[in-house]
Amino acid sequence: MSAPMSVFLGTQRSIADLALDLQRIFGVTLWRIEERDMFRYEHRGLGYRMTLLTDHGLEDDMGIPFSKYKHQIDFDSLGPGAVPEYSEQLKRYVALYAYSMIIADLKCPAMVVYNLQEKIAVHGEGLG
Repeated sequence: MSAPMSVFLGTQRSIADLALDLQRIFGVTLWRIEERDMFRYEHRGLGYRMTLLTDHGLEDDMGIPFSKYKHQIDFDSLGPGAVPEYSEQLKRYVALYAYSMIIADLKCPAMVVYNLQEKIAVHGEGLG
């Protein structure tokens, strides 16, 4: 699997409320998936997967302030057999589109990061 594009959100909303917000914003269904003592919300689209996580546990690293963002949304490519370049572009464009829709609607701090190592975009300052 290729490296994910991640959107981090600096909001105190619960993960359940945020999942409802994302369903409304994108017009899709997010399914709650439970494994052991953890759960996440997931949507699968044409060639990609969007996964909503909370309390990611990431420490600030490489100049990226993960601790200022409560929620993480990962975008992964699902297309086995697809041209890798196109899968990467799809993942990037879907993540950036989602980021722009979220900040326009929720008006919360947000950050897009590639492979948990490269900051792509930032809106606001994260949680105080």
